[in-house]
Amino acid sequence: PKERVFAVFPPQACAAKQHELAAAEGLPYGAPVPAWQVMCASAAAKPVATAASDPHEVARTRMREQATAGVFRFRGMWQPLGLMAREEGRQG
Repeated sequence: PKERVFAVFPPQACAAKQHELAAAEGLPYGAPVPAWQVMCASAAAKPVATAASDPHEVARTRMREQATAGVFRFRGMWQPLGLMAREEGRQG
């Protein structure tokens, strides 16, 4: 079997590479990020995170509740998501 090789880089090497990439782009490395940019990035990240994680949470909760009720409609992780999309649409 093929052996996997994992490279471990010291933090100094990573910082040097980040500095090199920033300099190539003409960006100041280590410069403080303005608070408004952090707030905008956070505001944009929240809807993306919610859209990515909520369907999983709904499917997980329904699978857990079906075990309590004793009626098993859902199998696996992808089947409940497809079934909910077909039966309930986007509002589900």
